[in-house]
Amino acid sequence: EWANKNNLDRAHFFKIDVEGHDLEVIKGMVEWMERTRMRPFIQYEVWHSSDNEFIAKFIAKFKYASVPLGADAVLIPQ
Repeated sequence: EWANKNNLDRAHFFKIDVEGHDLEVIKGMVEWMERTRMRPFIQYEVWHSSDNEFIAKFIAKFKYASVPLGADAVLIPQ
């Protein structure tokens, strides 16, 4: 939402650390990603993310690979 409101049209990496609201941030990125066609690397905290179905659909829709990184995961565009 913030990216759309502020006309952000390019980004290559997002590090999400919002204490339990990581999925809400990723869900909010969908419209921006569709508008800009950008596929940034996305690092987020896995243990805060309980909606595995959403993450699986997001990965499939935007063609990402998920790589574990400690308590985080990094989504890498393919």
